[in-house]
Amino acid sequence: MAQAAPNKTSEEIEIMPAATRERIETNKPKTVRMTLLKNYCPAGEVEVLGWNKEPVLRKRPDGKIVEVEPGGFISETGENGKILPAPPKLAGTGFADKLLAGTVIRVSTAEAKTMRANGIGEVDVDD
Repeated sequence: MAQAAPNKTSEEIEIMPAATRERIETNKPKTVRMTLLKNYCPAGEVEVLGWNKEPVLRKRPDGKIVEVEPGGFISETGENGKILPAPPKLAGTGFADKLLAGTVIRVSTAEAKTMRANGIGEVDVDD
């Protein structure tokens, strides 16, 4: 059996869900899934989960608005096997560590609190 977490007895660790037990045993920080409301350059370690694409709408000559491309959650993987963040709306407007609004990321709880307090992101519901 792995070493017990501080202030936790071995009986308490055995009762915990497997994910919580694994996090305590490996000393990983708790993470939160967030959707970015503004462009953001992360301070700590970030895992990109995907991005929310808005539907593309066009107005027809008769005045009706038609959905040309549907929106939804997109998680495309790049050449290195990692999930790509949202692409910039205009070419040449981003830099290496910048994550654009609409990207869904997983960050530590401390960074999530700061992001939420500053209005940078909102907590997303885990599936």
